[in-house]
Amino acid sequence: MAQLLFDIGGTKMRLGVSVDGVTLSEPAVIPTPTSFAEAIEQIKKAASGLAQGKKIEVVCGGVAGTLNQEQTVLLSAPHLLEWVNQPLVEILGREFNCPIYLENDTAVVGLGEAIAACSESVERDKGKIIAYLTISTGVGGVRIVDGRIDRHLTSFEPGHQIIDLNQPEKHLEDYVSGWAVRQSREQEPKDIHDEVFWQGLAKILAIGLHNTILHWTPELVILGGSMMKEPGIKLAEVEKRLRQSLAFLPVQPKLKLAQLGDLGGLHGALAFLKQKLSTL
Repeated sequence: MAQLLFDIGGTKMRLGVSVDGVTLSEPAVIPTPTSFAEAIEQIKKAASGLAQGKKIEVVCGGVAGTLNQEQTVLLSAPHLLEWVNQPLVEILGREFNCPIYLENDTAVVGLGEAIAACSESVERDKGKIIAYLTISTGVGGVRIVDGRIDRHLTSFEPGHQIIDLNQPEKHLEDYVSGWAVRQSREQEPKDIHDEVFWQGLAKILAIGLHNTILHWTPELVILGGSMMKEPGIKLAEVEKRLRQSLAFLPVQPKLKLAQLGDLGGLHGALAFLKQKLSTL
């Protein structure tokens, strides 16, 4: 028997298999198709290769976008427009003939990162409330409470907060995401080596984090995503600005970078699945 895990982002899909509920196979990494039908075919093909003849007994993972309350259908997905309103869980259930568990992709990554952070000896007694934000193609986030994704009516969307009253149509991710940088600079973020530019983005991100910290009151903030890599937004620069803007707080949260890299979503999916199965 095998568990199929996936992390579907706006740019790439990552799929892996676990046969023991603890370890992961070498993942398959595929460019995310804009076509929903093509994506289903790609998932089936990758799953067949990963499972190596074993029957898939359950499928679990995250997908980029806002889900309905039942966690079965994407209601909005700026980078996966053809996926919107498609019966994703129903189709996967029919294709694999097994239970399907779905969540927002950032929430799943954040769960994996939070569990990894709390497993470290120096963090073991900390981080009961953790905020995870990814600064990547878009900006997403999740609040983790006591090792679980916090209750939510719809997906957490800190990237859509308004940070400029004079431009309410522009959200945080319209300034600091990889997509926004490509639009404004007409070049890939990884090719930008202008420190003044990255300091400007750190200032804007710090404003968004200031708001998120006040709303979620976390003990630990974990930042991930391609825009936090080198070259990119420097954690130290963000932290310096936050220490100033949050000086009125008696206790400020610790900041750290994500540690699971590109596999955070698969580790998170494995943890999310374990939690789901434990409630059955």
